[in-house]
This record gives sequence, structure tokens and C-alpha cells, in this order.
Amino acid sequence: MGLSRGTTLGGYEILAPLGAGGMGEVYRAKDVRLDREVAIKVLPDLFSRDPERVARFQREAKVLASLNHPNIAAVYGFESVGAGDIPRSGSPPGAGGQSEAALHFLVMELVEGNTLAERLKTGVPPVADTLDVAKQMAEALEAAHERGIIHRDLKPANVKVTPEGKVKVLDFGLAKAMAVGTDASQTEVANSPTITADFTRPGMVMGTAAYMSPEQTRGKPLDKRTDIWSFGCVVYELLTGDRLFDGDTTSDAIGAILHKEPDWSALPVDTPPTVQLLLRRCLAKDRNQRLRDVGDARIELENAISDPTSSSLRFADSALAAEDRRGARRGRVGVRLLWAIVLLALGAATAWVIKPSRSPLGRIVSQIPAPPDGRILFTGDSAGPVVVSPDGKMLAFVAQELGKRQRIWVRSLDRNESRPLRGTQTATFPFWSADSRSLGFFVASQLKRVELASGTTQTVCDVVGGRGGTWLKDGTIVFSPSYQVGLSRVSASGGEPKPITKLDADQHTSHRWPARVGDGNHFLFSAINHDLSKSQNAAIYLGSLDGTPPVKLIASLLNAEYALGQLLFVRDNVLMAAALDVDSGIVSGDPVAVVSGVSPDLSTWRAAFSASSAGVLAYHGVGSSADDDDGSNNPSLGTGAEANVSVWYDREGRPTGQVAEGVSQIDLRVAPGGGRMAISVISVISDQEFGIDLWIYHQHGQAPQRVTSMPFAEAMPVWSPDGTELAFAYMFVGDGQNAIYRKRIGGGIEHKLVEAPGDLEIWPTDWSSDGKYLIYTTGRRVSGTNRDIHVLPLDGGDAFPYVATSADELEGRVSPNGKWLAYVSGTSSGWDVYVIPFTPDRGALDGSKGSTQPPEEKWQISVGGGSAPCWNSDGKELFYISADAELIAVAVETEGDHFVAGTTTKLFQTAFEPGKSFDVSPDGLEFVFNEVSVNVDTPISLIVNWNEGLDP
Repeated sequence: MGLSRGTTLGGYEILAPLGAGGMGEVYRAKDVRLDREVAIKVLPDLFSRDPERVARFQREAKVLASLNHPNIAAVYGFESVGAGDIPRSGSPPGAGGQSEAALHFLVMELVEGNTLAERLKTGVPPVADTLDVAKQMAEALEAAHERGIIHRDLKPANVKVTPEGKVKVLDFGLAKAMAVGTDASQTEVANSPTITADFTRPGMVMGTAAYMSPEQTRGKPLDKRTDIWSFGCVVYELLTGDRLFDGDTTSDAIGAILHKEPDWSALPVDTPPTVQLLLRRCLAKDRNQRLRDVGDARIELENAISDPTSSSLRFADSALAAEDRRGARRGRVGVRLLWAIVLLALGAATAWVIKPSRSPLGRIVSQIPAPPDGRILFTGDSAGPVVVSPDGKMLAFVAQELGKRQRIWVRSLDRNESRPLRGTQTATFPFWSADSRSLGFFVASQLKRVELASGTTQTVCDVVGGRGGTWLKDGTIVFSPSYQVGLSRVSASGGEPKPITKLDADQHTSHRWPARVGDGNHFLFSAINHDLSKSQNAAIYLGSLDGTPPVKLIASLLNAEYALGQLLFVRDNVLMAAALDVDSGIVSGDPVAVVSGVSPDLSTWRAAFSASSAGVLAYHGVGSSADDDDGSNNPSLGTGAEANVSVWYDREGRPTGQVAEGVSQIDLRVAPGGGRMAISVISVISDQEFGIDLWIYHQHGQAPQRVTSMPFAEAMPVWSPDGTELAFAYMFVGDGQNAIYRKRIGGGIEHKLVEAPGDLEIWPTDWSSDGKYLIYTTGRRVSGTNRDIHVLPLDGGDAFPYVATSADELEGRVSPNGKWLAYVSGTSSGWDVYVIPFTPDRGALDGSKGSTQPPEEKWQISVGGGSAPCWNSDGKELFYISADAELIAVAVETEGDHFVAGTTTKLFQTAFEPGKSFDVSPDGLEFVFNEVSVNVDTPISLIVNWNEGLDP
């Protein structure tokens, strides 16, 4: 529909879009008659064409409007206007895809605040807050059920919390109101949440299936117990931070609902017993065994809030204990012998803490597997290596279970299981507090902390792209707030960060991976240079909180740690130790090998190890590598390269094939016509030297073809429209400047097209379908800001900025017909996808080259965050990745002089992350992603008494 600001619907003036989904588009509007702001939900066009459905909805809307409760968003009315009665402010007739059918819309209470889904993105609320929210939700459901109204689509996205803390449940009964009919063939639609806008396909369900009750997934008649199930799912997610029944596809989610049991151990330790048992009753798969009245849930929640230790269900404690005993008996057999070594190791480690002397046991070596059905992630931007607690009793690492987001897991060395920490979804680079009671970590654009005992999370401060932290004894956190800056310090309780180290631009572009040193005043850090021609400047420094200038210790491209008087660092995949005198800053004696085969990650300049002064060392081992026999048919990975694979998926999210498995890759682009991909491959020489080259991989098994072999790095390939050439970024050349080159595939030399001036970096993003223009982005190398979109005429004309505003603009992609430009705009706190006209023949946006004016015509495509836009080859769909890493398809019309954005469809949840890339096949039926290869699911190696044999 795409109603623009100023459009009037009867007595309502559209002010701004609020969102869109299967049930329609929602707008903020002004009721000009009553002078108040309201929410307008415009029903789908296909719905409006059926008079029978409209009449049915009108009857249901009257029932919904009768609900009057402080925790239910009110429905004010149901209205209609004719297609010809909708003036479009600033748009010509027909713009926006207006249907000839009448337009029907609900007028509802405008609720300010965030939905629970939005709130969960920032972390898990404290248990007390969750109980209050749950009680208010129960009150809303109780009021509706008493009037015979079932919600049918209760989920976090349909519950808002106002700034005053008032809970408002949205969209009551709309799933039933939107139902196609009541005949048997359409039962599933009538009972399903978030019905698809394609009403020509009865039974089709879209949106989140994860909150459907078992009887709902089977299409059975529903009663109020279906809401009780959904209520239990929402409360469980608020307490744990994890969606209870999830999956890559709707079928996967339904399968989990029908067959998977909840992980009750994931509930916070301070969840009241009565609430734990209440959730078990709400989530009984047999609805005859389920809680029958949500009013009972409201009573139990009120009791739990007033007395968290009470068990007003009387047998809550004993019932939970019996259930836990049954679970404990399962899994005991067969693990005792395996964990004898680990228990012995823990004893040795504890003894070392009490008395730091040589252990007669010598070194004790064991391995810890990944969580069941999961994988440990040590992959560039996405996770970070295992970290040992300072007391040597616990490990923390990032892992991803199948069908779930990555999060932090902790493992006590005296137990045989790992457990996830709630509120740490998408976490990266965890680090321990000095007292081993908390963990710091990075997520999105924030530095956070989580308390192990309570599971509560807290935002410490904002970051751009954190590259490690360390938590000192006095409560100071020293951290790297971005990819290419110096270190900062901040109180662990929160506050404004302050710079603590300053970059020498001639030597380094980043300070990162700070590490604790025992005295509490000093810390180690790694200083690197992203310009590979200056990689010899990379070194480990000793810094201090008192402002003393940092002292260079050793040359190293990777990080270092300090434990038991030793400086630990990796050289050629071997973990080395050398004595370090912290007071003098002198490294003495010859380095001694501790263990070989330690994996480095050269995309972030960090080695995968962690050591404790309690004598415990953990590390990830080097995976298999390809032999570089003659350099002709296979890229050289060397040792320790991150293993990846390009995975193809269909529109349902089902994997259909793999390309370039085990290759260390950073980006890809599908060739015109399909069948081939250009991939940037990291060729590792040693932990001090590597390069990036372009290779072409074939989807159907032909041998890969090398395209470039220039010094340093060639990356970010873009295909010419005829598929015979590649344009690419040549990074870190001679004096540190970047340039864009083009090269014909199959031979020839590279030709420089444009060079980035000053301290800017530059990379191509698209090549227009007529072959006339190259679109590229520039930005400041050190800060990663001031990014703008430029156009280079390939007929010899001068390049000029095309979108260059105070915001950052990047990822420009031209539509197949050459008339529209999709791109991403925003700041570090949020990004969205937009479309503007593409008229490079007239110069910049205002008709003159060198313009910095914003476009007059601009359509926002994503709502709530989006990136990585890609067009279908016929220009009828635009794809992007949402802030939640979902793949979104938007139906568009790009012919003529008007751009129209139509139906938005969520295709599937992806594993996409910053620093990776994806592309679409020409027919728009398949999608390819850079992913972590399954062959990196290696266990964590553990050594107790790692310092055995070293000089004291």
C-alpha cells in the first residue's frame, strides 16, 4: 500500500508508518475530528476485495471494540473509504500501488513504547520485571476470555510496554477476524496466527509459528487454553532470552512444538518455584493437562511477586524436585569415567590456587565437546575463543545450537555439562571479571555484562564494533570500542568511556585485545596496522591505568596474555611463554613452547587461547588445511585459517548445496546468469603474513579459477553485466591508499579505475546493467565513518558523489532496469534500506556533480533495521537482511517513472552476520551465504598445570 505522510482516510491523516505484517500495514495517524493520535491498521488489498470477508471482519471488529481493559490496546472502530477518495500528498495518481477496491482499516489506540520483541533485543529483563509484565498480560487475557474472546496470536511482538511500565496487549482476536471462513477446508487458517496476505491459498500460515499451541498447529478447534500455551511461551522467553520452539522454517518450529520438551534448566536460578511449576502447567502439550484458566496464572504470579520464595501451588517444590530427579538420572551412565580426568584436573587447579608450587601430577590434558547439537564458534567477528575464569574453575565460550542464535555458554570444570547464559544472544568476545562472578561481552552496538548467579544483564556503554575487553580488580573495564581506534576505559557499573591509549597513525590503526596483568594497574594490548605493507609494526604493548606511556614488549600480529609471570603469545601456531617483569616491562630469556597447534584468526588478529594463573589453559586447535602444491587450482589456506563454506538455500530456508567448503573467505558475488561466484579468499602464509585473492567457484563442481594474484589484498568483487570482468577493491597498497581495479577473467592485466584520496578507503558495490557506471563507497579508514556512495562513469568521465549526506550511506545496488538505487543509510545505532531514483546521466542528485544534497524522492524499504539489499534479476523483488538476521523479500514495481513497494515477506531466519556477505540467484529462488563450515566444530582442548616445566 505504502501510504505517504499527509494522506487522509476519512477523518484521519497519516503521519508516519509504524510497521507491516501479514495482517496489514500500520500507521501513526491523527484523528482530525477528536484531535488525538491513533494507530491505523490498513487491511490487505486482497482481503478487501471479498465482501463476505469484509462483512465477517466487521462483525468481529464490533466484538473486539467491546473490550475495555487497561492492559488491552483499544479498538475504536472499523472504517472504509473508496479508492478514489484517497488524496495522496506529494504523489501522482496511482502512486503507491493503490487498488481500485475500497480500502478498509481499523482505528486503534496508539500505544507508545517498545514491544517485548524489541525489548528482548537489548537483553533479558530482571526476573522481577518479567513477573510484573506476565501478571499484566494475564490480566488482559483474563478480561478477554471472560467475554469469550481468544487472542490466537500472542507473542512478544504483540505486547507493548509503555514508558510508564504499563503492558498493552495488541491485536486481540484479529487472527480470527481475518479468517477466510469456517468450512472444514479452511479450519487451519481460522485457527492460525498471523495469516498470510495471500488469501488465495487457504491454510497458508506466515509469521512466527513458534508460539502456536500443539492443537493450533494441527488445525483443531481452539479455546482459551491455546492462549495459555502462548502465554507460557512468551514468559519463558522473557525469563531465558530464548525462543522456546524455534526453527529455520515453519515446519521446523511446528516439529519442535509437537516433539521437543522445554529446557527447564535454562530458567534463572531466582525464578520462584511457583512460577517454574506454573510454566510447566501452561506448556503441557496435552491441553487436558494444561492450566485451564489464565486467572489462576494471574493469582500465582501475584503471590510470586509478593513472596518470591512461596509455593502457593503447595506441591511446587516437591513436584519440581521430582522432575529434576528424573532428569538427573538420565545422562549419568557413561560419563563418570570420561570426567574423572576433568575432576582430577580441577583438583589440581584448585591446589595450585591454594599453594603455587609444582604439581606432582604434571600436565593433565583433556577435551571438552561442544554443546549437544551445537557448535563452538571461533570465527572472526562472530564469537571469539574460549576464556578461562581467573580462578581456573570455569570456561566461557560462544556456541550456537541448531536453529538458535549464538550465545555465551559457561562450564564448571567439576560438572559434565555446559549451560547457556540468558540475555547473551548474538554475544561476541566474552571476558571475565577479576572475581570470576561476571562476564563482559559485546552485542550489536553495546558493551554489556552478565552476572552468573542471577543471570541479569546490564548495558555498560555504547560501542561501534568491540574488539575485546579486560575487567581489572578495581572494577575498571579496559576495552576496544571499535575496529580501528585506541583503547578506552569505563566503570563496570556503567558510565561514559574515556580514551586511555592514543594511536600513532604512522605505526598502527588499531589497539585491541586488552588482557589483565596481575597487579591490577597494568594491562597488555595488541597494536596492529590494517595496511598489510606495514604489518611489521604490529606488536604487543604493556599499558597502565596511571597514564604511563605504553611499553613495547614483542613484535606480534596476534594478541598476548599474562599468567604466572609469563607472557603468552602465539608464533607460527605455537603457544610460547617468556618471563615478563611487569615493573620494568622487560621480557627476559628465550621463549619456551607451551603447546603447538593453536588456531589464529587473522580476520581479527587474535589467537584462540586463554590462560589462568590457577594453572588452567584452554585453546582451540588448528583445523585441517589445504596443501598449496602449485598454486594453480586451489587457494592456499595454510594453518589456522577460518574454515568457511558458501551455502545455498531455497526460499523456505532449506539448504540446497555448498560451494568452496573449507575455504577462508570474506565475501562473494553471484555472476550474471548464475552458476559462478566470485569469492575473496584469504591465502595464509604464516601468522605474520597473508593475502587476499579473487577466485571463481562454480556451483556445479568445476575446479575453481584464480583471477588475481596481486600483492596484499584484492576483495569485494563486482561482476560486469556480461560476466567477463570483475571490478574489485585493491586494499593496503604502497602508501596505505586503496584503489578500485578491473580485470578481464581468463587473462590480461589489472587496470586502475579510481583511487581513494587521503585517509579514505574505497570499494565497489555494483556495476550498472548497461555497463556504463560503477557504483562504489568511500569512508574513513580509521573511524569507519563518513561513508558515501559515488558513481564512476566508465566512459572516461570523472567520478562524483551521488548520495553524500550527514548520515552514512553504503551498499548501493542498481535495479536491473537501471532506474533505481537501493542502499543502506544510518549510523552505528541503526541502519535501514532505502530506494531512490538512479539518474547518473544528470550528474548528482541535484543535477550537478559534487552534490551533497539528499534525494527529494526516497522510499524506506526496511522497518526497524535492514542491510545488504539485493535485487532479483527481473527487478520485481528487493531482498534485504533485517536487524534480526531474517531474509526479507519486498515485492516492487520498477517500470515507468514511479517506484512502488508492495508486500513484504519474511522468508527465513539466516546465520548472516556483519563481515559476511550474501547474494541471490538470478531467478530469485535461491540465496547463498558465507557461513562457518561444519568441520570447525572442534572441541576445546584443556591443559591443567600448563606451566609445568617452565622456569619460575
